[in-house]
Amino acid sequence: MRLKLFIFVLSTIFFANCNHSDDNELIKKEEIIKIEEPLIIKKQENLVKSIEITQKKEDVITTSKVEFTYDNQNRLLEIKNLRGENLKYEYLSENSLVVHATDIASENVTKYIFALDSKTKMALSLQVESQDNPYVNTDKFIFDYNSKIQLSSITFTNKNIFDKETYIWSEDYSYPVSTVSQFDIEYLTFEGSEFLNNASIDINALISNYPNFIHPKYAVYSGHLGEKAKYLIKNVNSSVYGYDYIFNTNTKGLIEKVTIGKINKKENVSEITTYFISYN
Repeated sequence: MRLKLFIFVLSTIFFANCNHSDDNELIKKEEIIKIEEPLIIKKQENLVKSIEITQKKEDVITTSKVEFTYDNQNRLLEIKNLRGENLKYEYLSENSLVVHATDIASENVTKYIFALDSKTKMALSLQVESQDNPYVNTDKFIFDYNSKIQLSSITFTNKNIFDKETYIWSEDYSYPVSTVSQFDIEYLTFEGSEFLNNASIDINALISNYPNFIHPKYAVYSGHLGEKAKYLIKNVNSSVYGYDYIFNTNTKGLIEKVTIGKINKKENVSEITTYFISYN
């Protein structure tokens, strides 16, 4: 009887251990075959998809279409046919953005290398590299920002030129009111509208002289050159040119049409440009 009891106790311990071991094996197997759900990134609804542009100067009418593409993180990847160029955006690291600009007519490619701040992701500097035009390889831009992380100045240098353009913002920082350029001694004044600058791409940069330098604008389009103005600019004035902007919105409150009137004050020549903006 004692022998049977002893065997029974051993059997109980043995099977208990087996069951515990089996449970561990099951847990391990479940951990092995467990598949994590993929990260789903919500597509931003106000991504600018394309802009159809109609320009009328005297009796001549020209049309063009600019197209925008994005990656699965809603980052700008390409801009096609923007002022005679195709732009490709390459995000090398958290501290580097490279824009490859291809001239549509000549097919020459120029690289614009932006160094980014690791914290704010805003551009600190821009270096230009071109195989076809070595002169621009000495071009360098330095960017500074105000306390609201809005663009406050662009300093431009190359082998022979130095220029600094300073941006002055409204009291509530909702839009830029003027720019001052040391080299051109040119003053631009801006007046803000009541229309929100709420598209994925800074509409002010697309339609106006903000910023006045062309190549730094590449970083504005991707959101790497300061926080954009809250409101759209409704007119820009300089000693030579005047621009007036009329905006129309869609049912979501996004700008779908911009009509730009431009006048050359010295020659008294005017032209009208219309932007039709489509969204994803």
